[in-house]
Amino acid sequence: MTHGRLPRFIIVAAILITLGACIGFATVPLPSTAETDRETLFQVSTIDALLQGIYDWQHEF
Repeated sequence: MTHGRLPRFIIVAAILITLGACIGFATVPLPSTAETDRETLFQVSTIDALLQGIYDWQHEF
């Protein structure tokens, strides 16, 4: 490429990349705002305690 065409190439490439990113973000579905029914798991011990067999406590929520 000659010196005069390089800036035009960079500008066109930047526009195409930006346009592609905009189209990509526009096609991604937004996360649902409705709450889903899920169970939550909490870790209340370390793996060392589990491996040693000293974990004997259970907590109900």
